[in-house]
Amino acid sequence: MIGMDVIGRRSVLNRPVHYLSLQKTLALEIANPFVKPHLKYYPEISAGQPVSRLSQSRKWLKELGPNTRAPMVRDGGRDFYLHELVQLKSSLIVVPDFFCELDGEMYALCQTPDIQICNETGQLMFMITKNPPSDSPKLARIAVAEFGVDYPSMTVDGGGLMSDLCGNRMYGEPMQLQTSLVMFLLPFILTMPADVELGTEREVIGPIFNRWRLKAAGRAIRHMPICLYADDTSGNSSKKWNKHISYYFTLAGLPPKLTNQHFNCHFLSTSNSAGAMELAEGIVDELMCAQSSPR
Repeated sequence: MIGMDVIGRRSVLNRPVHYLSLQKTLALEIANPFVKPHLKYYPEISAGQPVSRLSQSRKWLKELGPNTRAPMVRDGGRDFYLHELVQLKSSLIVVPDFFCELDGEMYALCQTPDIQICNETGQLMFMITKNPPSDSPKLARIAVAEFGVDYPSMTVDGGGLMSDLCGNRMYGEPMQLQTSLVMFLLPFILTMPADVELGTEREVIGPIFNRWRLKAAGRAIRHMPICLYADDTSGNSSKKWNKHISYYFTLAGLPPKLTNQHFNCHFLSTSNSAGAMELAEGIVDELMCAQSSPR
C-alpha cells in the first residue's frame, strides 16, 4: 500500500539478509502529517536553557563534520549553502560554515573571507579558514534573514558573475610552519636564496559551488539524523525459537515524548542467524548512499 522497498542481499558471511529501505522510510516520514510538524532539521542553540531534545545536543551543533551538517537553508525563495559565498543585505560577503536555530529563528555561523587579487590572472581570491570549529573567534552569528544574494546570483560591477571573476575557487589561508619544523629546517632556511618566501602557499580548498546545490537541482534538502540501535530480541532459547538480532531507528529531530512512542520507532531488519555486524553492513551501505546521492 505504501510501496515500501525490501532490499535483499547476502552478508559478508554469505547469509541471506533482508532490509526495509531506510531512505524510503525517511521519505515517508517527511510526508507524514503527524510527524513533519514536530521535526527539527537544524541544530538548536539552547542559550543556557535546559536541553530537552537531541537537536540541542553538542554533537549535532558542534561535532558533525563539514560534509554531514545541514547543507542548506531556504529563505526568501533563495537557497543558501554551506561553504559558498553569500552577500548580505549590507553588501558584506561572508561564508557560512554552520546553520543553526535560536528561539525559532535561523542563523548561520559565518566567516568573512580575506579578498585578494591574483597578480597573474587578475581573478579575485577568496581565502578562508578551512573547517573552523563552531566556537572559533573567526565565526560570527548572522541571522539568515540578513542574507541578500546567493552565490549563483552574485554579480560584480560591470555585470559579470562573481563565479566567473573568482574562477569558482576558494582558497585556504597561507600555510604556517610549526615551530618545531622551523627549528629542524633552520640550517636550510639560512642558506636559502633571498627570493624564496615561506608561509605563503595557499591551499585550493575546492570549487565554491556546494556539491549538494548541483545534486538538489532546486529542491530543498532536509537534514535528518537518526538514532540507530540493535536489540537481541530473545525468544525461547531452550526450544526452536532462538534469539534474533533486530535493527530499529528513531528520528533524532523529534522530541523525546514522540521518539518514545512505538509509532515513531522504525523497524529495519532482523535475523536469527546473522550477527549484528552482518546486518549492519547493508544498513551502513544505504546510509552512505543517502549521504552522497539525493532521492
